[in-house]
Amino acid sequence: RLRQERFSYQADPLDTDSGSEVAPWPTPMLISTKTVAEGPSTEHRILLEQALEIDLGGPAVEVQANPGGNGFFRVNLTGSLRTALATDPTASSIEFFVLLDDTWAGFLANRVSVEELEDLLRVLCEKEADPAVWRRMSGVLSGLQRLGGAGRASHNRLLIQELCSQRLAELEEVMQAPQVGSDAMRERSEELRGVLFALLGGVGQDVEIGVSARNLWQLKTIDPSLREAAIEVLAASATVDEHAKLEQAWRESSTPQEELCFLSALIETDNPERFAYVLELALTEVRTQNAPFLLRRAISHNDLGDQGWDFVSSHWSELVEKFPSSSLPRMLEGIRSIPDRARAERVAAFVAETKIPAGELVVQQHLERMWVSVEVAERLRA
Repeated sequence: RLRQERFSYQADPLDTDSGSEVAPWPTPMLISTKTVAEGPSTEHRILLEQALEIDLGGPAVEVQANPGGNGFFRVNLTGSLRTALATDPTASSIEFFVLLDDTWAGFLANRVSVEELEDLLRVLCEKEADPAVWRRMSGVLSGLQRLGGAGRASHNRLLIQELCSQRLAELEEVMQAPQVGSDAMRERSEELRGVLFALLGGVGQDVEIGVSARNLWQLKTIDPSLREAAIEVLAASATVDEHAKLEQAWRESSTPQEELCFLSALIETDNPERFAYVLELALTEVRTQNAPFLLRRAISHNDLGDQGWDFVSSHWSELVEKFPSSSLPRMLEGIRSIPDRARAERVAAFVAETKIPAGELVVQQHLERMWVSVEVAERLRA
């Protein structure tokens, strides 16, 4: 049985089956189904508007409602159908990406439990090697860490180590073997290694990865993905001296990409004094096209985001004068990840009292997502 509703992150979505005044959209869909796990797929071409039932000739063991990820809609599957799709050997990487993205959205909307989300991550990590899928997995795991707070930090670290440690070891063993395959395959392996390294050493706080990062970040002879990952890992726990070396590397950057990499690393420090120093750099030395994005990262900092917001709100007039008006809504995008209700209330009050020169609707959308983050964090931490 298929039905359509307007997606919402809020607790009470606009359900077209419950008498909502919002009319459903006629949505063309190609749906692939199986009634036998190892059997053939059957395709169904439908125009979904009102709820409808498709006779499959038996219970569905697998449903792919968005083959190829071409549909501009989200799909909410039952747990068993989600697992069946995640373990389908014929499914493509883009389909795994969409499945994970839809499941994360369902989790934020309180339709998917954290246990179901983690189960999907475990299944995908065993079989998927596409860097794009792993970057999405990294984003989900980082989001769980941010929203779960200190109470779930240990659990999240163990989960990341469970998902990534063996996978990284196996990948490095393969990469050390005699070259087999194309340059493109080698590049994809390097990208994947970078994602795993950054995730393990960052949110996963793997000690050995942290040591490796300190040895690798200045080596320009290693592949860019691994070096960027090493810089990212070092940044989160850098000593004052190491942070100063990162600053020097930023100042001496030879390419725009390298400059942005080190600039992003500077704001990831867990040292409040160095964090404050980098915030001041945003007003004085950082390029105006880069500074708003630096402050966006400051606002969303896991540990020092409160300090980042206080800086932005107290220097608002200077920021408005210095930065292009079109960049201000993008700077404020950092509020979307705020998990703390007290800080969110301060942000909402500030926005209500302050004239935003451009992008008022975009900022309102940021506020809506901020409150979603607060609600999810409160559920996780309860």
